[in-house]
Amino acid sequence: MGTIAPIWRMIAAIPGFFSSEQARQIDILKQENQSLKAELEMLKQYVIAEGWLQDQQEKVKSFTERRKSEFLERLELMGSGVLAKVIFREPASWSSTLWINVGERSNERLGKSVILKNSPVVVGDQVVGVIEYVGHRRSKVRLITDSGLPIAVRAQRDQKFLAKGEIFGVSQPWWRSRGVTLKGVGFNYDFADAEGEARSLRTGELLTEVGPGVGQGDKVPLIQKGDLLVTSGMDGVFPPGLRVAYVQNLALLKEGACSYEIEAKASISSLDNLSYVTVLPPID
Repeated sequence: MGTIAPIWRMIAAIPGFFSSEQARQIDILKQENQSLKAELEMLKQYVIAEGWLQDQQEKVKSFTERRKSEFLERLELMGSGVLAKVIFREPASWSSTLWINVGERSNERLGKSVILKNSPVVVGDQVVGVIEYVGHRRSKVRLITDSGLPIAVRAQRDQKFLAKGEIFGVSQPWWRSRGVTLKGVGFNYDFADAEGEARSLRTGELLTEVGPGVGQGDKVPLIQKGDLLVTSGMDGVFPPGLRVAYVQNLALLKEGACSYEIEAKASISSLDNLSYVTVLPPID
């Protein structure tokens, strides 16, 4: 067809070869041909866009099902928890540890092992700490305000899960701590995960384009004041989705830095006056 077209044009250019009516018909065919090409190109772009949209719909569906699955798993885990009473808190380590009235004997009574080393300790869906030592009738809890308990978290804002990092306490041994300030390090979104594509540290833009128009101007701050920090599950100790803290301050991002450092306030406001906590089974 490509070989015939130039010859056809040469013939059409010969004066008087076609009548005026035939020439008009040829012009109409040319216009229709151009219009058809434009429609085919639009259809091609539509098919591409439709395929991308379907892909995104599948991702959203998968995301929703995964979120539901995580929630149900967390609910089941919390339903298997054991209520415990706070029985002792040493003044010299007030912000680091406390003792509760459950231990190996509780596991024997339950007929299953719930109170174990690294069992998460919570109030509702808020993290208090983790079991560090299990005795016969009592256990020692390492609190989130202790520097020896790093927790893997990520920022949650408007149903988006953004920067991932690690948070820990400052271990200030006062009779009553002057607050529940936590420190955070390593917050970035350098690698894609189940929550989405990797994002730029400084601009929050997507680093990988996943579809037409995506990644163009899609800027979302990776972490900012007021963000909720929830467990990510990456530490292998806490299940994902538990509330830990709220971001209070962000340190200025230094030249060449690869992550943010933050200050946060523990989400549980009653940490100084705990009477009861729940011990969850350790995650596999």
